[in-house]
Amino acid sequence: MRDFGVALFVMKKTSNLCLTRHVARCSIVIFAPLHMSYSKRRELADLYRTMRVEARNILMQDLAAEGMSEIRLADIGPEALRYATLWEDDAERLVDWSWEKLYKKWSSRPRHIALAIWIDPTLCCLVLGKITDGRVAARIDRIERNPNVSDDQIASVGVVAKRYLDYIGRIAKCRQAVVWEPASELIDYYKALGFTTEMVKRGKIVGLKYEIV
Repeated sequence: MRDFGVALFVMKKTSNLCLTRHVARCSIVIFAPLHMSYSKRRELADLYRTMRVEARNILMQDLAAEGMSEIRLADIGPEALRYATLWEDDAERLVDWSWEKLYKKWSSRPRHIALAIWIDPTLCCLVLGKITDGRVAARIDRIERNPNVSDDQIASVGVVAKRYLDYIGRIAKCRQAVVWEPASELIDYYKALGFTTEMVKRGKIVGLKYEIV
């Protein structure tokens, strides 16, 4: 249950997702009340940090075994954020957000998902999302590839992003994997990938999901 196919996709500028190609092991999760102490919040943040590291390490081991040892997975840190600023004025870029601002906002949430995909020395992709309340879903909210990566790198990035979402969902014991706010013209594409269940609000599809088994 660790292999995924590969297919090209590109998101329109207004979409939250703009990645690229067609595109376990479990830890115990604890949940704290809304009004938690600093120490409890720190404990929760440390737990989810451990889960992110575990997902990256397992996936890198599997990628190396599959002949893709050149791919390096990391948390989003200062190096990745500096690199991403080089994308901001690129004519090929499909979105207009600032990764530095996004990460500052999202990283304050204990249950955030953050991934930088490198094929050194190139940063190929950044991913932000979260484990939703009650461990219902592992969800990708923002994803962007380097607009200048090669076709071969694009294919690798797509595979890794999809597999990472599934891996961390399994580690967190989530029931679903979710693509949030997909572009309308790509809904059929995502359904073909396996995100077959529509999440509808006020008559609009706001997400697509599949059950993690």
